[in-house]
Amino acid sequence: MRFFLGLRCRFTGEAPLTEALQTCRTVWLLWFGFGFSALPAWAQNSTPVEIVHADQLEYRSAGGVKMRRLSGQVQLRQGDATLWCQQADYFMDENRIVASGSVHIMQADTIHAYGDRLQYDGQRRQARLSGQVRLTDGHMTLHTTDLDYDLNRREAQYQNGGRVVSSESVLTSRKARYDLLSYNARFIHQVVLTHPSYTIFSDSLQLNTESRLCSFIAPTRIVSDSGFIVCSGGHYDLNRETARFTGPAEMHQNGQQLRADTIDYDRIPGLMLARGHLRWVDSSARITVTGKAGRYVEPSGLALVYGQALLSTLFEDDSLFIGSDTLLSLTHPQNQSRHLRAYYRVKVYSDNLQAVCDSLVFSDTDSLFRLYRNPVLWAESYQLSADTMLLEVVNRKIHRLLLRHNAFAVQSAGPDQYNQAKGRLLTAWFKDGRLDRMHIEGNGESIYHVYDDARQYIGINRVACGSMVMHFDSSSRVAQIFFLQEPEATLFPPAQMPAEERRLRRFDWKADRQPRSKDDLLH
Repeated sequence: MRFFLGLRCRFTGEAPLTEALQTCRTVWLLWFGFGFSALPAWAQNSTPVEIVHADQLEYRSAGGVKMRRLSGQVQLRQGDATLWCQQADYFMDENRIVASGSVHIMQADTIHAYGDRLQYDGQRRQARLSGQVRLTDGHMTLHTTDLDYDLNRREAQYQNGGRVVSSESVLTSRKARYDLLSYNARFIHQVVLTHPSYTIFSDSLQLNTESRLCSFIAPTRIVSDSGFIVCSGGHYDLNRETARFTGPAEMHQNGQQLRADTIDYDRIPGLMLARGHLRWVDSSARITVTGKAGRYVEPSGLALVYGQALLSTLFEDDSLFIGSDTLLSLTHPQNQSRHLRAYYRVKVYSDNLQAVCDSLVFSDTDSLFRLYRNPVLWAESYQLSADTMLLEVVNRKIHRLLLRHNAFAVQSAGPDQYNQAKGRLLTAWFKDGRLDRMHIEGNGESIYHVYDDARQYIGINRVACGSMVMHFDSSSRVAQIFFLQEPEATLFPPAQMPAEERRLRRFDWKADRQPRSKDDLLH
C-alpha cells in the first residue's frame, strides 16, 4: 500500500495513546514505502485492498474493530479491480469496505460497475452494489437497484428486477444471473425482451450477449406485427435472425397457424422448416394440412408438406380430405390466388365423392381440380375413370365433372352385374351434390341392365352410338337415357348374352381402391 503526501490522519474512538502512536509509526512507514512484519489474519488468506488515493483519512477504533475512513477522491485497488468512490470505510481486520457516493468498480479494463452504495468483501472478492446500479462489459449494459457481483467468478446477479440493454434490444426480468466470462445471462420470472420487430415473453430465458443467441428454456411467446409464436424451448439468433422453436411450437401469422414438434425459421429469406406432427391451418381458406414435415417460403407463398400429407377443407357442407405423399400450396403475392398440387399416390375422400390418382392440381382462379395419371372417381354409386379428369367447383360444391380420353362409367347392378358407359369424352353435371345428368361423346357404348316399372329384371341392353345423354333420379338411378347419332341397340335376355359380351373393352372394376374413410388416405 502507498499513501499520497496530501493524506491527513485523525484518530478517534477509545484506542489508548500507545496504540495510536504505534499506528502513527505504521502509517509513517507505509508513507515512505516501508512495510511491517506483523500481517493481520485477512492478509495471510487473501490479497489486501490497496489504498491508491484519498483526499482525507481518518482512523477509528471502537469495540476492538479497526476502521479507516477514506473520503474525497478515493481510489482503491485489489488485484485486477479498481474502485473509485467519494467515501469508503475500510475495516482492516475483515478486509471489508463500505463505500458510497459515485461508486465505480473497474475490472480487467472492460468490466465497469456503477452504483450509489457498495459493500465489498475483500476476502471473497464479492461486491454488493445498490441505488442506481449499472454494469457494462462492452456487449451489454445492465440496470438494476441491487446487484451482487463476484469478482473472482466474474458473475453478477440481481433479485429485485432489472433490465439489460444490448444493441437494439431491451430485456427486463425479476431475477438474472450473468457470467461475464462466457457472456451467458440467465433471466427468470416475468422476462420480456423488446426489439423493434418483435417482443419475447417468457418465464425463463438465456441470452449470450456476445453472440446474441437467445435460448428458450420455458414456455415462451414471441409477438410481432404479423402474428405470434408459442414454444417451450429452442433458440433465436438475434444477429442472423434465425431460430429453432421446439415444444411443440406454434406460429400464428396472417390468419394462418402452424404447429409442429420443431420449427426452424430464417427471417431474412423468410424460410420456415417444420418437422414432426405438422399441422397447418389457413382459416381464411378453411384449409387444414397435416403431415410429418414441411417448409414454407414467405416471399413466394410456397408451402410444402410431405410424409403422409393430408389436407382437409369444407366442401358441400361436409369435409373433403386429400391425402398424398406430398402437398404443395402456392399463394400468389399480388392477388392472393391459391394453387394447390398433390402428387404421388393421391387419395380423395368425402361422404359423396372419393377418388384416387397419381397427381392432383387445384387452382382457385378457375375452381378446377385436375386429376392425372390413371384417375378413378366414385360419385354416388358410379365409378368414373379416364386418362384425365377435371372437377369444377362452384361455391364449394361440385358443379361439373369432365373426363377426357377413354372415359368410362361403371355402376354395380347386382352380383357380377355392371352398368357401363364409355366414350372419348364424358361430362357429368351435379345438383345438390348428386349426379343430375351425364353426356358421353365420341364412340359411345353402353351396357345397361334393364328393369320394368315393377323393378322386374328384363335383360341387358347393349348400345353403340355417336353420343348419349343420361338423366338420373334422386336415387342416382338412370331416369332417362337418349342415344344420339345413329345408335345401334340390342336387348339381350339375361341367359342369352355371352359372358364375354357383358363387359365393354377396358372395363376394370376397382372397388378395392376406393377410400372408405379418411383413415384410408394415409395407408
